[in-house]
Amino acid sequence: MSEIAASLVSVIAVVDEKTVGSTRSILESFHRQTWPYRELIFVNLLDQDLGEVAQVRPGTGENPIDAGVRAAIGKICVVWTPGWWYHQDVLKIHSKLTSSWLTVELRHDL
Repeated sequence: MSEIAASLVSVIAVVDEKTVGSTRSILESFHRQTWPYRELIFVNLLDQDLGEVAQVRPGTGENPIDAGVRAAIGKICVVWTPGWWYHQDVLKIHSKLTSSWLTVELRHDL
């Protein structure tokens, strides 16, 4: 596994009718991150397309977070809550804690 693949952090954000107004703040917070190895996945629960962003739709009866994890490439998956503020180093911190009990890894091989 390459260093980049081992260090990739996948950020999962669920977007529904209540949180669709937060997509811009999620994108801004994501782009402010200092950790270079990252991807952002929107789990789209709306009837409309979100435009030029990576998005996935859950299957029938599938938990939205599980859909995001399924689409993720990163070794570590972090769920971002729309409307929350995230420090610019939060992904860097998550990537450094991968061997610590403080990190919750949602990623699993199927």
